[in-house]
Amino acid sequence: VHSEPRQLLAEVRELEQVEAIGCDTCCGFGGTFSVRMPEVSGAMVLDKTRSLRESGAAEMVTADGGCLLNINGSLEKQKQTFRGRHLASFLWERVSGEVKS
Repeated sequence: VHSEPRQLLAEVRELEQVEAIGCDTCCGFGGTFSVRMPEVSGAMVLDKTRSLRESGAAEMVTADGGCLLNINGSLEKQKQTFRGRHLASFLWERVSGEVKS
């Protein structure tokens, strides 16, 4: 799943999509990868969160629940306020009028 979420977001009015450098690079979660290789996984998610923060985006939207858990968990450990959201929740808020962002 790559282009479909971007296509859905492109239909949202008053939304500027900002792609972080390395946005298509793995966050390091990968199922059991984060358990079997925690040091490598930790380094990967730190790279990902740094890139996301440096992108200038107000928030991150992803369709991958594992990535969302890993990235938000890392951001919380880093005491960052920037957070990611699931695509479905983000779109629901936009179409239902319950916009939080």
